[in-house]
Amino acid sequence: MMKNNFEKLGLSGFRYMQIVCFLGTLLMLLANYLIGASLGFWAIFAGGLFIVNWIWNLFSDVKWDKEGFIIEKFLRKKEIPSNEFVRIDRFFLNVYTLRFKNDKYLYLAGLDSIFSDDYADKLTLSIKERITN
Repeated sequence: MMKNNFEKLGLSGFRYMQIVCFLGTLLMLLANYLIGASLGFWAIFAGGLFIVNWIWNLFSDVKWDKEGFIIEKFLRKKEIPSNEFVRIDRFFLNVYTLRFKNDKYLYLAGLDSIFSDDYADKLTLSIKERITN
C-alpha cells in the first residue's frame, strides 16, 4: 500500500485518546494506591476506568486510499485491501460501522452527519467509485 496519499474517514485522534486514557488510568490507580484508598472505592473506581477505556477502544481511526484501508486502534494497526470493502452503515447518530468481508469497525463521523439521512449511502458509493477507477 502507498503510505502517503491517504484520506481520513470520520473524526480522528481516537488512538491518541486511548493512549492518554490508559496512561491516565495507570496514574490514577497509582495515586489511589499511595493514598491508601479502601477496597470498595478501588472496585468502583477501577470499574469506571475500565468502562471508559472500553468505550474509547470501540472506535477506530480510519485512513483509506484506492488501494486499501488502515484501521488504527490503541496499539494496533491493521491494513485491509480495498477489495474487501462492503459498505458503511449508520449505527447510532454519528456513529457508523465500516463493514468489510470479514470485519467491521466503528468510527465517528462529523456532527453534520447526524442530520443527513443518506450520508452512509453517499459515502459508500463515493468509496466504491474511487476504488474501481
